Amino acid sequence: MRSRLRTKTLVGLTSIEKMQKKALNLYQAQDYKKDFGFIDYVSPVRRRELSDQLDALAFAELRGKMVNGGFIRSSYRSSGHSRPRRGN
Repeated sequence: MRSRLRTKTLVGLTSIEKMQKKALNLYQAQDYKKDFGFIDYVSPVRRRELSDQLDALAFAELRGKMVNGGFIRSSYRSSGHSRPRRGN
């Protein structure tokens, strides 16, 4: 897999090895998994119909958590608000 990581930094030859080591350490880091382990399973959905279905499920889940979790009043649910439509 080709990396898309790019940098435009002027460095001297002596700094290149340090930058390479730092980049490799960041690339191999695993500490993000503590809070964001799910990110390894996220991928773009290109099919519009599937994307719309997944969006609807996610928004329904969020609305339920927000209402039941006390973040917003349940009257929001009946106020007719809906998610914005995407442009074509």
